[in-house]
Formats: sequence, structure tokens, C-alpha cells
Amino acid sequence: MPKLSVIGLDSLDPFYLERWVEKGYLPTFERLIENGVFAKLTSTIPPVTIPAWQTMFTGKNPGKLGVFDFFELQKSEKGYTLKPFSPLRLKGNYVWDILSTFGKKSGVINIPEFFTSYEIEGFMVNTQNELSAYPKHLENDLRKDIQNFELYDGHHFGKIETLERNTLLDWELNKYLRSKFDVDLLIHGFRILDVVAHRSQDEKKLLEHYVKMDEQISKYLSLYSDEDLLIVSDHGARIYTKKVYMNSYLRDQGYLKLKNSNKSLTRSLSYNLIDTFPGLEKVLAAMERLLTLITGENLRPSLMELFSSVDWELSSVFAYALSTSNFIGLWLLKKDVDVMDQLLKMEDPEDRRKIVKNIFRKEKIYNGPELEALPDIVIEFDDKYLARSELGPFPLCRTRTMAHQKFGTLIAYGPSFKDKHLLDNAEIADVAPTILHLMDTAVPEDADGQVLKDLFRNGSDPAKREVKRQKPLHHKKETADLSRESEESFKKRLKALGYLS
Repeated sequence: MPKLSVIGLDSLDPFYLERWVEKGYLPTFERLIENGVFAKLTSTIPPVTIPAWQTMFTGKNPGKLGVFDFFELQKSEKGYTLKPFSPLRLKGNYVWDILSTFGKKSGVINIPEFFTSYEIEGFMVNTQNELSAYPKHLENDLRKDIQNFELYDGHHFGKIETLERNTLLDWELNKYLRSKFDVDLLIHGFRILDVVAHRSQDEKKLLEHYVKMDEQISKYLSLYSDEDLLIVSDHGARIYTKKVYMNSYLRDQGYLKLKNSNKSLTRSLSYNLIDTFPGLEKVLAAMERLLTLITGENLRPSLMELFSSVDWELSSVFAYALSTSNFIGLWLLKKDVDVMDQLLKMEDPEDRRKIVKNIFRKEKIYNGPELEALPDIVIEFDDKYLARSELGPFPLCRTRTMAHQKFGTLIAYGPSFKDKHLLDNAEIADVAPTILHLMDTAVPEDADGQVLKDLFRNGSDPAKREVKRQKPLHHKKETADLSRESEESFKKRLKALGYLS
């Protein structure tokens, strides 16, 4: 039996959770909170799947990891291009790698966007594209031993009905692997709540899946009630009612120059239609396809097309972040440009309300040797404003979009943890050090997170232990391994998940 099981529920929101527990919809989560520890977990900036899961399981901030979101901006002679970020680049830094160094075994299943398995002490299984497992024989064993495993679909991950079937198989996968391996730590990620939020945009639909997850966790607890359990999420979800097309704003203010600005403005008309009438998205999408066939021109420019249309020599500021939160990064293409005062003036034309909540220079929120990979400035908009990188006909448009917010969830339940305890000031980087401490393993000195000792029951072993720190483990940085997934299929996958238009 593992000393600790970690269930990662992508996008499990603490505010929805509190509301729906109070209404009596989620009896299992209520039991866990009433008999354990509950915390709102401050996510990374930006609160996006990548880098959030990487920070959670390394304990390091994006300035040490060199990752801002799913894509890296790479400078070239012609400007900037996008390259998919592979979590394998950080191999050696995750908690399961550190535990392997000390001879302790981990089981790792389906960490979001982790496509390729590799050798660790224990096992690793990923089913999110092609089946990939270590030890290798597991790929055949799973197909042979788990009933209906051939129905697992890692390619159409953006469809809710596909995720529903996959999630049921995931619980069978968990049970099977627990029966075959004796590990100290078991980590299993589930993506369905995030996909339902992005694809349905519907709180009632989301509640249905919180209830289903509540039921599955109840079954899990009935089988493994005596072990320590952490439930964690990388961020939460909320409804946004306005979209800020940041590059449109920069274009209108003269900071961003386009090679084909008139064409881009015309082609982005459909953005405004869908933003204004979100309920008509399917109808408008069909109209787009028809007009594209007639004109031979894609009416909605993608983020990739925007990169190719920027005049990098004449532009001084460029905005980029996948459209999943109220945070966006700015790259200063000319280092002497002063944009801060202009940003503070941004306002909603409907009520003249200022819409910028915070402006951060990267040195204030990140630290480490990989700062060059991160934007020079990060903007946090007010809570109802969703940041977008694509071009819209107007900088600000109405919408009703469910996307990420910066607080995830942490629940700790089991013999080592306190009862009925609310934990304040927990951050996502604290998860890895806390896991290592519970495993009686020293925390690397270069980890940014702290051990959350206030989780532990008075008198339990982890509560009595002194926190041990060790010199940083130096690992050769891996190159991105996209052998199992080409860049094009990676982009298609992100589009299916709702991250790319």
C-alpha cells in the first residue's frame, strides 16, 4: 500500500467546491473536508496546465523551469516562433525522480500533457495520446488484462463523452496498477473537469461531473481508506464576461505593427460575432466554413497566423498567452519602450472602469536561470476579463466563457493529516516539498516551495520530523521529445481541449 496517494483533478475549483458542498451535492468531498485539511492553492502565473503541474511536482517557479505555458517563444532572424514545450525537458526534477534517487518507488499515471513515459523506480503510464508505459511490458499487459481497455481513446481528448469513458477506464487502470506494484507514492491525474469547463461553458454540466467524481472518489476511499490521500488541482475555473484582445489593443496604440492589418481586421470579424452571440457559436462556425470554401480564405486567423503576420522590425511590444485566464505576457521587442503608463490607462468603454488589476515585471514574480524564456511583463486583468492573444476587431468584447482562475484546491485526508483544518497561504510550489517530507526525503535547496507542516496531525511522524534540505540535484536538461506526437498533432490536441482557436 502506498504511503501516499495523490489524485490530481485538473481544474478542481475551490469556490465551486465550497458552494456545492454547502448545498449537499458532494457528500464525499464534504467528508474529506470535514475530516481533513482544505486549502485554496495559489497557482502559478499564469494559472495554466503547463507550467502549473510542472511547478506542483518540482516545487520550482517558472523562472527555474523556463516555461510560461504550452508553447515556448523562440527568437529567430524573422522574429518569434512558437514551439511546443515538452515536460520531458524537466526530467530528473520531479518528485518521482528525486524519490528514485533515494531508492523509493513511485507510480505515475496520466499527469496532464505528459505524453511519454520513462524509467523511474516503480512505474509510469501515460494514455493521453499513444499508450506509453514503463516498464515497457505494461503496454501489452494493460491491453490484455483490463477489460475494454481497447476503448480508451487518447486522440479525441476534447470530447466530453470520450473523457467520460476514459475516466471510468482510468479508475480501473488505477486499481490494476496498485495490485501489480508496491510503491511508496502513487500519483494519478484526471483531466475531465477541465475539459468539461472548457467545452461546455456550463456550470450545470460542470456540477454533473463534480458529482460523478465525488461518487468515484467514494468508491476509491472504500477500497483504500487507511492511507494518506492528497487531492490537488493546478488551478480553478470561473465564468468571464469580457475578453481583452491584447494584441488588438497594442495594434491600436501603435506598439504592434502588422504586415496585413486590414486583411487581419476583416478576417477576425467572426471573433466579434461569437463573442457577442456565444450561444450561436455552432451556427457561426458552420457559416465560417461555408465562407471559407467560397472565398478560399480562413475568416478566423489563428494564433500561429498572427505570428507570421507581425512586422517584427517595426513592432515594439507583443502579447502572448493561451486564452485560458486573466493573465497575459508581454514581450518588449525594443528594450527602451515604456508601456507601463499606457497599460494602467486601459479601461472598459462601457463604464470607464479600469481593467488592469496588476502589472508585474518578471523579476518580481519569477527567479532563476531561465528568466530569458519568460515575458518581460505580465498583466493580470480584473476578474471578469479573459486575456486573449489573437486579433479581434475591437480590443474588448462581450463573452460568456469558462476559463482558468488562479486558485486551485488542496485536500489532505488520512492518518497523517489534521481534522477540520483550513490552511491559509498554500501555494502550488509547496506540494512537492510536502510530498518529499512525508516520504522522509530531503527537499532540494533550490525548491521554491515550503513544507506545509501545518497539514500534519500533532504527533504524527511528518509533524515531528525536522525539514531536511539537500543540495540541488543537477540533471542534464532534456531536449523536447515529441517522438510520439508531432508538433501538428500537439496543436490539434490543444485546439480540441479548447486552448487554441
